[in-house]
Amino acid sequence: DISFIKYKGIISNSITHKKAAIISINGNDELARLNKVVNNIKINSIKKDRIQVTYQDKKYWIKRQ
Repeated sequence: DISFIKYKGIISNSITHKKAAIISINGNDELARLNKVVNNIKINSIKKDRIQVTYQDKKYWIKRQ
């Protein structure tokens, strides 16, 4: 169950075009870049309306809240 992960939004650097997702893990907000691991959750893809994460060797899509 990944209900403890919430996708709140996206920020992007206008010069480098690198993206980061604003996620909430158990109520704690985190800034997570692509391919980085935060609290055993890997960020695979960042889109405007959803992110793809890997958690416990399974991939999940999480819609923006």
